[in-house]
Amino acid sequence: MSLSPEEVSESTIVALAGVPDEYILLGFCTSYVYHYILSLAEEVKPYNLIAKSDADLI
Repeated sequence: MSLSPEEVSESTIVALAGVPDEYILLGFCTSYVYHYILSLAEEVKPYNLIAKSDADLI
């Protein structure tokens, strides 16, 4: 069964309709992970400055 040009066009539009949403979601997820890593680094950094040796960690 072959598709007419109209059916191919309609199938392409339906298949590509979700692509922009995926790129937007990827941007939000990337921003969230970046923010999480920076926040985690800020919380860990002061602890490393306080503990001057391994004995301080115990």
